[in-house]
Amino acid sequence: MDAGTLETLLRSTASMPLLTALVIAASTLLLEDAATIAVGLLASQMLVDPATAVAALMIGTVTGDLGLYAAGRSAAGHRWAARLQAKVSPAAIAKLTSGAGLAIAAARFIPGTRLPIFTASGLLAVPFPRVALIVTAMSAIWTPALFWISSTAGAAGAARLGAAAPTAAVGALALALLAPKLLRRRAA
Repeated sequence: MDAGTLETLLRSTASMPLLTALVIAASTLLLEDAATIAVGLLASQMLVDPATAVAALMIGTVTGDLGLYAAGRSAAGHRWAARLQAKVSPAAIAKLTSGAGLAIAAARFIPGTRLPIFTASGLLAVPFPRVALIVTAMSAIWTPALFWISSTAGAAGAARLGAAAPTAAVGALALALLAPKLLRRRAA
């Protein structure tokens, strides 16, 4: 779905806020960042209510991410998944699972990583409450920020934020990996 199609749909549902919210939420299932930017731009033109738009974007984003986790959990019961898991040592699975929280958080900011990371989290049975909390928290940061930037700075500002996200995620990942070592040294 491109921005023009989304704009047409939102214009046609403008007098029906619930339907507008459903269209926005559904659009995130296709391309959530692009939908967030497009809806932010439409909000700047007063074509959608900003509060409704952000709420619908959040609902769609979190639902889509948890849907990927559910797909992974569902796939875990299939024979091919059991064969795949049998090839990985229990220690490696435990290490992957323990580090999953950081990977789930980083996936919000690194394009192309949500599908494999959220699905793998389900496949490896990372506890659902942990995944849901991280997905919701990261979405509560990223989605409103991207919406706000696109509604105030336009598409160019949103594109700059999207381009900076991988660098910021690598920095946050490095800090998260180094922090325990630095804290241990300081305590010693």
